[in-house]
Amino acid sequence: MFEKKIAFVISSQHFIAHGGIGQFAKTYCDMAKELGWAVHIILDKAPTKTALLDYINSLDNTHIYYNSKVSYGDHNGTFVFSDGMNLQKMVNFESSMMTALENNLYDCIIINSPDAVTPIYNLDLQDRIPVVFYTHSENFIFLEKGANAVFHDSCINYMQNLLNLPNLTIGTQTHVNVHHIEQNFGKDVSVRTHALPMRIPEIKLLDEYHGEKSGVMFIGRWEPRKNPFVFCDAVIEADLPAKILTNDKGAEKFKKYFESKNFDNYEIKAGIMGQEKVDFIKSAKVGFHPAKLESFGFSAFETLHSCPTLCLTEYGWYKNFDGLVQHCKTPQAAATLKQLYAEEESQYDRLEALHKWDDETVKAWLDFMDRFYPAKEGNPIEIQETVSVSDVYTGIWKRKKVAIDDVKSLDKKADLSYHITHELKETYITPNDMEYVKPSVGLEGLFDA
Repeated sequence: MFEKKIAFVISSQHFIAHGGIGQFAKTYCDMAKELGWAVHIILDKAPTKTALLDYINSLDNTHIYYNSKVSYGDHNGTFVFSDGMNLQKMVNFESSMMTALENNLYDCIIINSPDAVTPIYNLDLQDRIPVVFYTHSENFIFLEKGANAVFHDSCINYMQNLLNLPNLTIGTQTHVNVHHIEQNFGKDVSVRTHALPMRIPEIKLLDEYHGEKSGVMFIGRWEPRKNPFVFCDAVIEADLPAKILTNDKGAEKFKKYFESKNFDNYEIKAGIMGQEKVDFIKSAKVGFHPAKLESFGFSAFETLHSCPTLCLTEYGWYKNFDGLVQHCKTPQAAATLKQLYAEEESQYDRLEALHKWDDETVKAWLDFMDRFYPAKEGNPIEIQETVSVSDVYTGIWKRKKVAIDDVKSLDKKADLSYHITHELKETYITPNDMEYVKPSVGLEGLFDA
């Protein structure tokens, strides 16, 4: 029996071992298992056979739902030069979510793809349970260098306006991000924004390491926003060995670039997980992440568990790790890498800080789930509670409203346990002596008029 059940909505495209969102899925499922929570992965289409899929399927607290109705061929053909919102993907997300709701009640829905926000928000659950849009996209946080040009302007505007949807809860990785969201989108959005940190996906990275260390590590795909040219040129100029963790396509591109520079002092691994990944990251002597755009900086977060980590001052996302990472301007990258590489550094202080980060991450999620009520301006999350999710869903399913004028008189009719604030005039409830169908029979009629 699980204490809570979470719907974790993620694009099949990102449900992979080497991406930050896929790593968040892994670490969230691991944390949920420790806490006695079930996690249902809601995908827009069938997942690709990967090590991450095998791992998630091996857990006893997870289940995967997908019900794809349309293909993305038309979308991919239309948006050849710059990407837009994928309407076909939206249809599939709605279909998959409804399939999951036919047999399940959820205490929380966590949305990890902008394309999933509109179809799930349209189901009108966000006033009753937390529907969290998690800001993985770099188009929401550190915008001093502009948004990601992979998307056209109309798409970026649409994405950013999702944050303005009333009662949609915004989840983000750090308090630094919360501050930037307030700067970028105002108080009305920031009051609904909560720092819900990520755990490290490979928990053994928190262990001490006593093996040999060598090489400068880069983690990530070969793509413009990750700045791979700057990494390659810096390690070549510094004449230091390179260690790279990427995907299969990225591995070929790194090899090709190094060969064009007559540089052969590198080691590349693609798509690894578990102990192999831990050992590879722990074996690095320095981490270097020159990315231009990040919402958090997951790759830097990983190498921090192994070694001194360098970022670029020009790009503000390094502030998520202020006091833990080193930073310099691009022209000084090679010299700074050489300096860090030559220094003998103790891992203990840094690991102590990261153990504290891990403890605070678990506490943040527990506090959020235990004390949640959809936050509105002037109505802080910490002081609100709602009826049980079972009562809420059953009430929605039958579309019955019961005005709450006198909680005591209502309690005489039913054995209910909830807290109502003086501002809340009505809610959906399921008194035991009313002829409502119990949610266990299914929710296929959830949104019938």
